[in-house]
Amino acid sequence: MDRDILFMSCLVLFIAICYHNSLPCGFVFDDMSAIRDNKDLRPAMPIKNLFWNDFWGTPMHKVYFLIYILALLSHSFLAHY
Repeated sequence: MDRDILFMSCLVLFIAICYHNSLPCGFVFDDMSAIRDNKDLRPAMPIKNLFWNDFWGTPMHKVYFLIYILALLSHSFLAHY
């Protein structure tokens, strides 16, 4: 039990240090379009758009959406077994 607490404490400390180090940095590569310019993240947009658009707020092709959902389901299944 004590070993688990020590491990989790070290992990949280490591994550906090990495996160703190990244705070002064700006957006990189596709962060601008995925976060700042994404219209799906605006308050006026319906939440259902999050399920039909990709990470950048543009309509997703239905085949890719199906593949994406199947990939998420398979990763979830494998993570539990």
